[in-house]
Amino acid sequence: MFTIDYSHTDYAKLMSDMAQKMHVKIKDDTLVIPEDIANGYFKFIPLANGLQCILSDYTLNQDMYMQQNPSNKEFYILRFDEISISYTLMVKIDNDYIWEGKQNRASVLLTSSLYDFAYQAAKNTAIKSINVLITRKWLEQYLDIKSMDKVLEKYLQLKTGSYNFAPFDVEYRSLFNEVMDGGDAIMKRSILENRIMMMVEKFLTHLYQQNQLTENAKIKISADEVKRLMEVECYLVKDFSTPPPPISF
Repeated sequence: MFTIDYSHTDYAKLMSDMAQKMHVKIKDDTLVIPEDIANGYFKFIPLANGLQCILSDYTLNQDMYMQQNPSNKEFYILRFDEISISYTLMVKIDNDYIWEGKQNRASVLLTSSLYDFAYQAAKNTAIKSINVLITRKWLEQYLDIKSMDKVLEKYLQLKTGSYNFAPFDVEYRSLFNEVMDGGDAIMKRSILENRIMMMVEKFLTHLYQQNQLTENAKIKISADEVKRLMEVECYLVKDFSTPPPPISF
């Protein structure tokens, strides 16, 4: 099993440490993963206003465990993940665990430096991910942090529960595909950065608006129902070039 253990608040340093552990060099901000570990890459993208991003697209050739340890510096990581789980996927936030079986999973998840975060994926699992590192300073400068503080605190307290409550909808899918399929070869860097920032803005805006709803206005459904609905939505929005399946499917 390949393991990565880190506590960085700087993605450039994280990329450098991963390259050292994998015994490879970074070229054009891109780390090509050795084939004994996976087929694919990690790519570092510095964003405007001090934010940082790592794009990743790889299929594992062995099991992998990634551990982000708690940090004294307050920051947030917004993850947009599309994962085709070959066998099992484990997600750990602080002392909470969630296990996923073989399925296609698309999700949006915000984590904090206040908690440790880890995931373990089995061999042949395919992962596409956009990870954005958001600093406290950025939140204070570009958002009304006083109105967001309680919203973020409430969301983060869900821990692994929040893994099931951020739908990967059609708009996310469109932006996600543009970023993952385009890269620098097709679109200019400024457009790539714009799409990533649109995803960040969409998540934070939705999180704030969702918090404004009263408890009476919320639909009461179980975590299992949410999970199954997300699986269906992931399937339906993944590929619009094929006709949708019948209701019975």
